[in-house]
Amino acid sequence: MTSIIKPGRFIHSRRHFKTTIGLSILLLALVCRGQVDNPQMEFASRLNLSTNVEIINKIPKSHLKRLPESLPVFRYSGKPRMFLTNGLQILLEQSAFAGTNLTDLLHSTNWDSIESGFSLKNKKRPPDTFSFNPLRGEILVENIERKTTIPQSDTVPTFDEIQRRLLKLTEMLGVKANEMELSNGVVKVTCGDAKTSAWSGHGMERIHFVNERWATIPRGVKGYSSWLFEDKIALNYRVDNRLIKFSIHWPEIEAVRTNRLLTVANMIGKIEQNDALTDATDIPGQDVTRITLKDIEIQYYNRQPAGFHGMTPLKTDIYPIAAILATFKSKSGQTEDAGIYFPILESP
Repeated sequence: MTSIIKPGRFIHSRRHFKTTIGLSILLLALVCRGQVDNPQMEFASRLNLSTNVEIINKIPKSHLKRLPESLPVFRYSGKPRMFLTNGLQILLEQSAFAGTNLTDLLHSTNWDSIESGFSLKNKKRPPDTFSFNPLRGEILVENIERKTTIPQSDTVPTFDEIQRRLLKLTEMLGVKANEMELSNGVVKVTCGDAKTSAWSGHGMERIHFVNERWATIPRGVKGYSSWLFEDKIALNYRVDNRLIKFSIHWPEIEAVRTNRLLTVANMIGKIEQNDALTDATDIPGQDVTRITLKDIEIQYYNRQPAGFHGMTPLKTDIYPIAAILATFKSKSGQTEDAGIYFPILESP
């Protein structure tokens, strides 16, 4: 029986700058309007350079040319996410509720009438689930695995196949490529698997096998990577080509203003004025004699209030920052590769 409920990084290939945790805490110091607000934190600090530091720009010209002249600032809109019904129906057919007609559930093609979404659960324990919440931009499909079956061969779809299916599903749900993180124009997809073992039934022998593979797409903004870690799409399969989970958290965002980017000279000026943050720890700022800027990446970031959990407040800006890979050199000749970070838009 089924019940229906109506509810009311930066440059990733280069050392990744210490740890993700440290960088996350570092970025909490950036305020929404694009200024650095005298951060005080454990893992990061404001630049504290002497006045005679030499700054050398070695960022490849081809990378600088890729920087746009302007970029928008975004916010979560609070409007329902318009997932396409074709994609929703395909997911229904791969769930424990196959044969359910989506139109019967929605009762209307008017999106205004289904802002509260719906949830399907059966009487099994734990229940299989299909839920859809447009206001949160969420879809969740869970087909519970209730016993471990030893496959005769590797019957879990390959990484390439799961990735292909995930990209196809995002297209059929209406999620555009420039909403995802892109690398050289290609959607970034991360994959993983899990292994388990079970008694073979022959003496004390255990059989070890891959019982699950998955693929995940992180959210991007205009194709750039973002720190919107809660926003992602994931697809999981187990043995016998069985979908066990699909999830998406992808709320609508909208542009609220557009600003010009700082020039390279202005970026260097912010560094010279110590108007930036760094995760350099090995060389004290006053010992730095030279900084070589080696590469740059734009990322979108939003600052949440300290201790906040849940959906990001609607009035919180999602704005671009510059993440610069740099080499710091001390008076003694010691060097350290680290990051320099600051908002990249001109003040409005």
